[in-house]
Amino acid sequence: MSTQLDNGGASGCPFSDPKEFTPWAPEFVENPYPTLKWLRSLGPVAYSEAMDYWLISHHDTIKAILMDSERLSSKTMLMTMTKWPEDVKRELATVIPDRPMLKDLDGEAHAQARRFLRFAFTPRRLEWIRGDIERIADECLDSLFSDGDGEGDLVRNFTDIAPIRVLMKFLGIPDDMREQIRMWSHNREDMLQGNLTEEELRAGVQPLKDYYAYARQRIEELEANPGDDYMSEVIQLWKEEQPENVVWDDVLNILMSLMNAGHATTSDLMGNGMWALLTHRDQWEKLCAEPKLVADTVEEMLRWETSVPAWRRVALVDLEIEGHRIPAGSKLFLLLASGNRDESKVTDGESFDIERTDGRQYVTFSAGAHYCLGQSLAKLELNTFLQRMVARYPQLELRQGFVPDYRVNAFHRGPNSLPVKLGS
Repeated sequence: MSTQLDNGGASGCPFSDPKEFTPWAPEFVENPYPTLKWLRSLGPVAYSEAMDYWLISHHDTIKAILMDSERLSSKTMLMTMTKWPEDVKRELATVIPDRPMLKDLDGEAHAQARRFLRFAFTPRRLEWIRGDIERIADECLDSLFSDGDGEGDLVRNFTDIAPIRVLMKFLGIPDDMREQIRMWSHNREDMLQGNLTEEELRAGVQPLKDYYAYARQRIEELEANPGDDYMSEVIQLWKEEQPENVVWDDVLNILMSLMNAGHATTSDLMGNGMWALLTHRDQWEKLCAEPKLVADTVEEMLRWETSVPAWRRVALVDLEIEGHRIPAGSKLFLLLASGNRDESKVTDGESFDIERTDGRQYVTFSAGAHYCLGQSLAKLELNTFLQRMVARYPQLELRQGFVPDYRVNAFHRGPNSLPVKLGS
């Protein structure tokens, strides 16, 4: 039986016209799904004057855009969502390489970079990290209720810790750097994709400079003393192959990309998924009674509330999309979280159902040339974490009356806290 969920937040849409839409409205940050359902009811394409973006809300239209790398470019992906003051731009230009990152490359340059990273998430590499994922999951679960009072915070003690520990091992970064990397990563995400004031942007400059300085230092250390980690392989491969158009700053960008995407998305996916399960008690109890449903549950978690609710593209030529004329240079805001619940693709898309059979067409990991390289590692982590959680704490309960809050970020969504206790 499926279960309706209101996500514990606002029940209505804060906008009366798509022209007013921004991802910063407090009601939207608290619960975007009423707004996304409303946008879908208006059609697949709408325009936000407030953002100067075309809003794409239907699954098939989103996927078609993601698949069309000839006419639609990903070069907007690292465009800041709020305008940086000139002094911030000047100071950060001294440390941030003037090179595109993987997510905002197009065409042959993107294909070449993907080929260079071809061994990143092979079965061999996943088997290499599997034992560490299991060990880290167990250690984090051991400490979840370490205070002895039967209460803990699932985000702060597990979902925000386990994925970054896995990532540190994967990338060859000392485990004692995880908290610093987490803080730097969040600052970088908010500088690029948040809705910060000029004062907040200026305060974020030094941490972002420190982040890049550490990444440069770590690459130099791994070049001098390589380990059995992935970044050591990247550095050695780069030195041996000297691939065309891949320079030292590109290696730096690879590390920066993986340090951010490699843990934040998985952390938020697990946090979103546990919020869904614990607020759907029948689904949680069904899973605990039938642990074989873990893999299906992970698939529904991925569909139900992606940690990357939106993505971007820019039109390279004049287009017509679903009857709307889209001039060259127009920016498109792809509402992935909406596409995942599109009723034309999934029955009763607003319901969370771990036994669903029609929910695997989600766009959580994008599509086309930019399909997420790390999706296999993310799924391995999510399956392992959930298996361990179900086996250890079937009596887990969310604190009564709790409603999570979220960082104000256009492209990252996950609860800041999930206080839990051990029920009877």
